[in-house]
Amino acid sequence: RQLFFQNGRCFAVAGNGLYEVFANHTSTYRGAVGNDSKPASICSNGSAGNQLFIVSGNHGYTYDLTADTLTQIADAEFPFPATMGAFIDGYFIALKGRTNLFQWSALEDGTSWNGLDIAQLSQSSDFIQSITAVHGLLYILGTQTSVIWGNTGGSSAFEPIQGSLGMQGSAAPWSAALLDNTVFWLGGNDVGDAVVYRFNGYSPERVSTHAVETAIGSYARIADAIGWAFQMDGHAFYCLYIPSAP
Repeated sequence: RQLFFQNGRCFAVAGNGLYEVFANHTSTYRGAVGNDSKPASICSNGSAGNQLFIVSGNHGYTYDLTADTLTQIADAEFPFPATMGAFIDGYFIALKGRTNLFQWSALEDGTSWNGLDIAQLSQSSDFIQSITAVHGLLYILGTQTSVIWGNTGGSSAFEPIQGSLGMQGSAAPWSAALLDNTVFWLGGNDVGDAVVYRFNGYSPERVSTHAVETAIGSYARIADAIGWAFQMDGHAFYCLYIPSAP
């Protein structure tokens, strides 16, 4: 359900467990996580905090990379249900499901959350589908729009970047993938969907062909699409897996 590399170590969420995966193709079970049959997200605050932040099954967890211990976040002010996480500027970000709200942790500490450290989309009213950290900025995909926030040093830790609001949202929360120094995703809004976009600067840019869009649009359901990316022989590939496709 998710794979993450950190300083030569590899971690994966599979089913209801967190595992560390080794080069010899063996793995070690590191603890239990929630499982809602949706992908999990994993990110890290590196050597400053020595933590992984895992969001799985609507709950948040921290994994201590020094002690090798997994703990569910017990702070009562952690947002629930949490649907995915990210890391930016020393803060873990948690997206609250079915809202246009996201919250950030204490600096370099995923175990501590303040209910006042929360932001709500102001330029649009649609729910947030996904969040991705790129270039020290938070790329936010809603159901109808996209927008980019950053740590501006203002009154709130995070504020919207002026001029970054785009009129293209996401048709599938887990379709967003980081590739070629930007974000690719399966787009959608009230006009239509089944088109793949990438950010060109702050603006959504169509990258799929009519043939690909016809194929994607032929499926009865695309909201469960999962995006992933890889590089081979100098070529970058964005891929979509659609579980409900025949």
